[in-house]
Amino acid sequence: MLTPSLPPQKGNRWTTFTPPAAAPSHRYRGRISHRRSQFQRAVGSQIITAQYAGTGPIMTDLLADRVNMTVAAEASAEPYLKEDSLGALCTFGAERSAFLPDVPSSRELGIEGLDDLMFWNGLHAPAGIPAEIVVQLEEAFARILENENLQQRLADMRLKTVLLQGEDFERRVQQDWDMFGKIYRQTHG
Repeated sequence: MLTPSLPPQKGNRWTTFTPPAAAPSHRYRGRISHRRSQFQRAVGSQIITAQYAGTGPIMTDLLADRVNMTVAAEASAEPYLKEDSLGALCTFGAERSAFLPDVPSSRELGIEGLDDLMFWNGLHAPAGIPAEIVVQLEEAFARILENENLQQRLADMRLKTVLLQGEDFERRVQQDWDMFGKIYRQTHG
């Protein structure tokens, strides 16, 4: 998301943004700072961050032009984009979002390293759980995700469902573990 005074830029032309004088701490500080670090490296720019206690305060500061940009969930961004009160540089990923088809993907803009940077949720079980229980849980969860009412509710929240099971899910968790571990080591010495 971009403030109205900061037009979208192509390539690596970026403006550093300045945080407000007093910004409350964000409870997801670690995850947000890691995503910022990945984004900063991808666009080759220095970004100064401000921590916020939620989406409402950062959107207020964007609208008031006290900060220049933020990373926001599509559901949070969409109303502001539709009324043209805020702009968007891109969505993270290889393809455009079905929910924001007029916003280019990071790959379209030539920003490398953001294709796999996404928010996701997963179902985990205790280590050592019997394989037959894992299969039962996977099958039940797959049936739940096929529910049309649930699919519509998730779409209304601008959430895309992708069912990863077994080794595919393990690879996704390991991929994020490796990526964020590397970012943490780079940013925390």
